Amino acid sequence: MIEMKKIKILLLVVASLVGCYVGYNIFIVVKYNHHTNMVDYESCMWIFNDSIKDDVDKTRFVASIKERDLLYQYRLKSGYRVGIWEFKDLNGIALDEIQINNNVDLSHVNIIPSEVLNYKTSLEINTELGFKFSHDISLNLDNYSKIIFPIKTPKYMGFYGIVNKLSLSDEKGKNLIIFDYHRGPQPMLFLFYKTTKGFYVIYIDSLNMPFNESIINLLNLP
Repeated sequence: MIEMKKIKILLLVVASLVGCYVGYNIFIVVKYNHHTNMVDYESCMWIFNDSIKDDVDKTRFVASIKERDLLYQYRLKSGYRVGIWEFKDLNGIALDEIQINNNVDLSHVNIIPSEVLNYKTSLEINTELGFKFSHDISLNLDNYSKIIFPIKTPKYMGFYGIVNKLSLSDEKGKNLIIFDYHRGPQPMLFLFYKTTKGFYVIYIDSLNMPFNESIINLLNLP
């Protein structure tokens, strides 16, 4: 009888510990994961030229929202995808301080703990859970990616090229975000854009429509 009582107490302790562990992990995920919004598509419509706005498919919009970063992803009826990602902690960065590094080995980068945006799509975005940039950001392209046309103006900089994997890292070189075309390299336009409103990462791609660096004309940029 005494042994049975001890077993019951042990099982209760184990169950309590498991419950605390599961509860803690649920709390962390709820606290640090992005929240999804599929309604408020107007928030970043200013990024498009007026002639393009009617091409935006308002039924296929999705926003991934956290306190310090907001990712808005749009689909155009013509076949293009446009993402605009605001990073509120990077408002003070100067564009000429941003490094773009080529031929970086990203094959063994494993972000833990992580959150996956666009899960099981052609472009998965893997972020560190609760990530935060502290006034600095760098871009790293893997050795299967290639810059075809570099872009640099006083307001925005980046490139048009072929991307397999790219990462965004902090001032210590730690990879906080991975863009991964896991089905193979794809054409992409990628920009860092600084305005009086804030600091943004913008990217454009397409699964079925050819394009070149002129795709930037979809955007209302100075």
